[in-house]
Amino acid sequence: MPDRSDNYQLLSWPKTKIDREIWNSVLGDIAARLTAREDLEASFESLIEQGTQASLDYVQATIAPQLENLQDEIEEARAQIEEIIGSGTAPNSAKLGGQLPTYYASVSYVDGELVDLAAAVETSLGFKADKSTTFTKVEVNDLLAGRLALAGGKMAGAIDMAGYALTNAGAGVGNYIKGLITTRPSALVISVAAGEFKCNGKLAVNAAPLTKNLNALWAAGSGNGGRLEATALAANATYHLHAYLNNATGAFEWGYSLSATGPALAGYTWVGRFWIVILDGTGSNIRAFTQTGNKCLLDTSQLEATLGANFARTSVAWTSIPSGLSVDALVVLNANSINANPSSVAMYAYDGNSGAGASTADLSATAYSTSTSTGVNGTANGPVRTGTAKNIWISCNMGGSGGNAQGYVNGWIDYQLPPRMY
Repeated sequence: MPDRSDNYQLLSWPKTKIDREIWNSVLGDIAARLTAREDLEASFESLIEQGTQASLDYVQATIAPQLENLQDEIEEARAQIEEIIGSGTAPNSAKLGGQLPTYYASVSYVDGELVDLAAAVETSLGFKADKSTTFTKVEVNDLLAGRLALAGGKMAGAIDMAGYALTNAGAGVGNYIKGLITTRPSALVISVAAGEFKCNGKLAVNAAPLTKNLNALWAAGSGNGGRLEATALAANATYHLHAYLNNATGAFEWGYSLSATGPALAGYTWVGRFWIVILDGTGSNIRAFTQTGNKCLLDTSQLEATLGANFARTSVAWTSIPSGLSVDALVVLNANSINANPSSVAMYAYDGNSGAGASTADLSATAYSTSTSTGVNGTANGPVRTGTAKNIWISCNMGGSGGNAQGYVNGWIDYQLPPRMY
């Protein structure tokens, strides 16, 4: 029964009839996941609303009275200054720092100091406030953005913010990729589009396209080198694209690595792997491709095998399959019987992790002819699960006068990446 663990995929063989049981099972599970996601979003909206209202209450109850008191003290100080200048006697010298009246040069001097103090308060608040001031939610958000971002305490209304800082509102959301579509502007350059990547408990946001050159060692910033190891480029090498967060700024960065697990990068925290590219047979070009979600389609179908005789089940490493992890290679098998005498030919592809023992083929192409004058052709295309060393298992059986068979790779589906969010 297809389920979320295999992305609701059906095997190519045997044929599976989509009956009510399968339909209800698959769509019921998808509906449950959508409902859970909607409930989660609703809970965060409620939390934000409560936090904002609590902050508004806090401002009204605490900051507004303080501003009112400050306004009263300024008025009182001005009155005392007038009395000092007029009579030469300080009614309450302690409030004026314990200084004699001659300490204050003039009314305008002291008045200017008080005005500057009031202006500084107004600047820090973002607007002028007095006894009649009211606060909107937008103003509260601007004033207390830093306060709301702090978790661990209780806000007014006994709202416990521990572990629920608004800056971490996505903590309960599962891993996902949104955007970050890759393109190949030139032979050894990849550009990563804007997007988001949630993986390994971290969220990375790329605000603008970020381009890296595989032919140079990594340096921060778009247009610079991106290779995370000093190892020279080699034919058919696989490079994994890894996302990082700048520890100081939280900015998004990425780089190429020969490892499926991102290497350490000083000053940065690894987020996760988000794409793969492969070099061609010369080692001087990234194989041209088009990305659609987590599917990579090579611009040119790669012929990997041509067989003209019986070929027992054997593990083969095909150059245009990624290494370092398992993917679903998009394979095409083409089997042709010879154009004379009764003949047959059959080619099979098996999961690269299945071993040499008997198992059901992921893909099969067969052809059979009883004619003495014409041959026949059998083709098949679809995903074949690979091993971590570019490998799948294949076999070829030929009868009568035999025939020939070919195997191609059109790309792959990176089934181990987080799901795409659109």
